[in-house]
Amino acid sequence: MIRYKSLKENKNKVTTEFILNYVNGLKSGWGGGSLANPKWVLAHTNFVKKKIKLKSKLLNNIHMKPDQLKRDYKLIKKYADMKTPFPPIVIGIDKEIIDGRHRLESARLRGDEYIEVYQGVVDKNVPNEIRKDLWGY
Repeated sequence: MIRYKSLKENKNKVTTEFILNYVNGLKSGWGGGSLANPKWVLAHTNFVKKKIKLKSKLLNNIHMKPDQLKRDYKLIKKYADMKTPFPPIVIGIDKEIIDGRHRLESARLRGDEYIEVYQGVVDKNVPNEIRKDLWGY
């Protein structure tokens, strides 16, 4: 897979490599595991850090499946009981969560108004066949 890098960098914009390291670092400290498919990260040019309302249009339609919510409720509750802000979740260009479903549900459970998000951005130079392969458009 070809990775595309942005020429522009600023304090709220990070590279795909940063996100891969960030997610893998979280996985080691927030319950183990690894990123299911790095392709979901590498398909983006970069990611922009934002603070988004939990009741925003972007996040309002994203929920865990009931069986997963039931299975993972103890972990979600454990996170919700923490007093510190959550690390940002990671959302792709297709508006799907790449990493952070438990943190999102925990923030909802404890009544947070906002959550920090790294949202994927794709450069206009990404070929159409890659867009179609990854996101269906």
